[in-house]
Amino acid sequence: MDIDNNINHMQPWTIQPMKCPACGKKATHFTAHATEKLECSKCFRQRLKDRFSTIDLNQWPWERFYLALSPRGSMEDRLTALIHFGMFRHEEEVPKLLIENLGYEAGHPLAGFARQMAYEACRWFPDEKQMLKALFRVRHYTSWRQKANIAMAAYGIAPSQARVKSLVHKMASDTSPNVRSHVANMIKDDTSRWTEDLFQTLQRDPNPLVREACLKGMPRRDTREKNQTPSPAPKVVKKKPVYNKVEKAVIRHFDFSKHEEVYDRYLAHIPDLLDKKEYDTTQIKALKQNTQESRVRLLAAVLSSQPLFKTVLSMLPDRVRLLLYLCGRSHYDQDSESLEQKLRQAMEQDPADTPEETPLDEAVKNDPAFFLFKAEESWSYRYYGDGGYEISINEGLLPFVRQLLPEPSAPALVPVPAKKVKERADHLHQAGKTIFEQLPLILGFISQDKLKFGKNSDKILVSSLKKMAAACNINEFYDNGDKELNYLKARLVADFFTCRSAWQAKELEDLPGFIKDAMDRYFTFTDFKTHRTRHTFDYIKHQQEHCDSDSLEKKIRKQLKQVFKQLPKGKWISTYTLARTALYQEIDFNPFADEYEFPDLYISMDANRRHRDRERRDLAWLYKFDTVTLPFVKRMMFLFGSLGMVDLGYSTPSNTIYSQYGKPFLTVFDGLKYVRLTEFGSYVIGRKKKFAAKIAIKSATIEIDDKKTMLSIYGEDPIKRMALETVGRPINKSSYMVDYQSFLQECATPNEVKSRIQFFRDNIVEHPPAVWERFFEEVLARIDPLEPLPSMAVFRVKPDRQLLCLLTTDKVLKQHVIKAENHHMMVEASHFPKVKKRLARFGYFVS
Repeated sequence: MDIDNNINHMQPWTIQPMKCPACGKKATHFTAHATEKLECSKCFRQRLKDRFSTIDLNQWPWERFYLALSPRGSMEDRLTALIHFGMFRHEEEVPKLLIENLGYEAGHPLAGFARQMAYEACRWFPDEKQMLKALFRVRHYTSWRQKANIAMAAYGIAPSQARVKSLVHKMASDTSPNVRSHVANMIKDDTSRWTEDLFQTLQRDPNPLVREACLKGMPRRDTREKNQTPSPAPKVVKKKPVYNKVEKAVIRHFDFSKHEEVYDRYLAHIPDLLDKKEYDTTQIKALKQNTQESRVRLLAAVLSSQPLFKTVLSMLPDRVRLLLYLCGRSHYDQDSESLEQKLRQAMEQDPADTPEETPLDEAVKNDPAFFLFKAEESWSYRYYGDGGYEISINEGLLPFVRQLLPEPSAPALVPVPAKKVKERADHLHQAGKTIFEQLPLILGFISQDKLKFGKNSDKILVSSLKKMAAACNINEFYDNGDKELNYLKARLVADFFTCRSAWQAKELEDLPGFIKDAMDRYFTFTDFKTHRTRHTFDYIKHQQEHCDSDSLEKKIRKQLKQVFKQLPKGKWISTYTLARTALYQEIDFNPFADEYEFPDLYISMDANRRHRDRERRDLAWLYKFDTVTLPFVKRMMFLFGSLGMVDLGYSTPSNTIYSQYGKPFLTVFDGLKYVRLTEFGSYVIGRKKKFAAKIAIKSATIEIDDKKTMLSIYGEDPIKRMALETVGRPINKSSYMVDYQSFLQECATPNEVKSRIQFFRDNIVEHPPAVWERFFEEVLARIDPLEPLPSMAVFRVKPDRQLLCLLTTDKVLKQHVIKAENHHMMVEASHFPKVKKRLARFGYFVS
């Protein structure tokens, strides 16, 4: 596939000092090797521009154009829209969209090309007054690039206008040296008098980047001054140093003034490691001096060599190294608060035992260890008020860092000491043999149809879970009364086994084998086909069930088993580390692979802004590890813990990275911190060939009375006692009386009554005595004794003696009115107009 047919997933530019095969000119940046053909960035961009210019936008609706220029737009659609912006120039929102794209930031190699196209669109916008008005209206900038491009666009449209001059002067004194250098470059060829003083001010700028931009404009100004005034005496000019491409990138994008200690802490050892064939003794001696030039050249050398980069990487603190991986793999800036929480999570730190550290945004701005990063104030038109800070790797250095950053090492499932687990987890759930005592009761409860589901829903009602937990003696995970956490174990087990096909009573003779068989069926997708992965993500909105895929579900279950089998037996393991093993193996457990579904999914979250409570965050723009992989692993570990396969160490759920609107967590499983594979879990995944539960088998017999509808139980069998409680009411410890009320309890339809009779035959006695058969016949004969008549209307008559007399004596009214108790009457709906008309003859108006 040609690279320009897949630009949405384009690789970064490669650095190759060679001539371009297309134009023959010497270039450095080339397209990635998608084909055997190479092109420099200039040729490639021109070819893209030519190709997109031929696209017909007549079929594009306004909504697609708007989406293309929004943060969610793909690169291909964005470039197409910027080239053909004239199709929608009459739309009021277009200038605003173009200005937003002047500061478009992304990890995509064509982000700069998109900004250039946005500048050209603003510069040549048909209605110059409308565009200038929109440019002057901007008060909050997304980045320094947007500031510089706004000034350039306004200057290009009307350089002599007073407001444009004021804007350029404002940008010339901006705090960012990048903006000031762009202003210097912009006005270097301007012969107007108003630019002279401004240019001279920029020549004296304290930042070398700005002064260098001014030096590029000096020849033109020197020539003009030579024609106007006598030539001054020649001055001795120090020879300007020559920089390579990487060094120029460092000069352009990096500011050492904030990190004077960078050289001493991270670059001082580099001169001794440089290749003596490329650097002579004089150069190395100069590089051993802590000067601006040596810092530039050494950092460029580090960004050009993986061995040198690794030496610097090894010297950085753990916090900085982790941040490099978090930001280096992301294609967009991340807010500092979320990144700080992700760092703590990755370093296995709890707030209680985390030493007080400088806030991340302050550390990035002031700590030399973060010299590869930048922190910028974030602002978006979607929010009111300050958006905080966004952290990212310096955009000019990001392509080099991505190339040099080694692949992260596979996470080691290092055991966590039991003492540490007890300190950090508020609750410990150790399975033992409890599940084997509860499982027969649970399965009996399910098979007796005692679970009730919501209307038009497959969700089990809380009232049913409450009864199940009490009847089956389920020891729940949480007992704090929170409705989100109540009966969590009961729901997990009930949801799991209601998705299984019917089982035979003989299978329950080996309960460990029954669960092992169930898990084998689940992992191989030969059963439990309605227990879908997507149902575990109820916090993800706008799911489309018709997009569900059996092949994808089968793949996810196979991958889950693959991750689960990596747990060592009897050792506590961090759940986060376990999920990271999936990430390292490129597993994300994402069931929403359909391209028509995934882009529309979103999560309703707390925005954490001053004037906005709720924020709709698109799933496609969130880190899938935090929103899909980790939540799924935690949820399944809770299920496996319910089945006795793992022990759990957990606390009250909370999530400081992403949380649902109005809740302190993303899922109710966010509290899980540690898991430990049990002996039974080893048996389930096949490491052990045998497992003995060693539980006492309880038995009982049911005696049925042949004279009256009474049942008695002798012995202790909870399942049989549960069956008796379904049809009868207890009269003592061993006897139950069956009457109409007890037998029909919880029945809502005729079919449920018939099912109750069949339940009696299946679970108590198949052929009961005659007294019972007569009882069943009477129950069936008395179904629906009252027939509703929707065609009848009921009215209450006012206590009017004449009206009452009229209703009982008038021949016409007597034909259509049926008298009822307490001044009520009934009329068929079809006869009501006749009654109304008849009453009107006697002066009674009925509205």
